[in-house]
Amino acid sequence: LVCTGKGAAPGVVCACSSKVIAHSCSVLCGCSGCPLLDLGDPTTFVGIHVDGWEDSNYNLAVSVSHPAFVYQYARVVVPTFQKPYPPRLLCYLGKYATVLTEANKENPNAFITSLLSEVML
Repeated sequence: LVCTGKGAAPGVVCACSSKVIAHSCSVLCGCSGCPLLDLGDPTTFVGIHVDGWEDSNYNLAVSVSHPAFVYQYARVVVPTFQKPYPPRLLCYLGKYATVLTEANKENPNAFITSLLSEVML
């Protein structure tokens, strides 16, 4: 399910990896960046819609387990949360702490370094 500014577009996952998800949600131009949700748990998003083709049966989303997504989420979104961080957020960050650590080595960020020390406790 892709949630757009104008409603929701149901579909199914056609294929996926740890980095990319192919889905059949009917999307329009301008839907890039919309969350891809799991209908089994619509409070959890599994990816971000990034592209689609008119002549294809599928669209693409970046998985929330993609290293670039994990790093940007931690760098841009996590600072908007108030402490103490919600357990579900800490669980997500803990699950991808290794990915986050590797990304932070390549592009050091003081907030992420601090966040990692908190997640690794």
